[in-house]
Amino acid sequence: MLNIEFKAELRERALARGILQTLGAAFQGKFEQTDVFVRVPEGRLKRREHPGEPTVWIWYQRSDAVGVRESHWTSLDEQQVETRFAGLDRTPWKRVVKRRELWTLENVRIHLDELLGIGSFLEFEGVVAQGADPAETRMKVEHLVAEFRPLLGEPIASSYESLVEPLVDG
Repeated sequence: MLNIEFKAELRERALARGILQTLGAAFQGKFEQTDVFVRVPEGRLKRREHPGEPTVWIWYQRSDAVGVRESHWTSLDEQQVETRFAGLDRTPWKRVVKRRELWTLENVRIHLDELLGIGSFLEFEGVVAQGADPAETRMKVEHLVAEFRPLLGEPIASSYESLVEPLVDG
């Protein structure tokens, strides 16, 4: 699956909610998520734990570039992880615990994230479903970045995993 993404520090969560409402975004809910990262030879692999939901693995590749960028990802179950990454040491490397508010605006998922012990962040994920135009989705995400620019701190070039300390040495 292809996403068009952008991530940055968020300075004003309440104001961000107001902008989302003004733009007509739909509030989908609040929940906690824990992403447990394990090391893989290529890309990133995380186990997403969400209370009340099945655990899922997400493998993705994305450049560590500031700004709007593409992300290619796949959702995997335990058997698929075992098959694709046979013999992989699944020792947890990093853990990201977040409280997330999910909003949607057309095909863009908007996350207002609070990373425990780290800070507040805003993430746009433009979902490019089969048959959708990636260029159109990129324009939507770029428009949202412009709308929220006054509320944003530093853009995040990498994954949230880059903001936390390793759980194990190496």
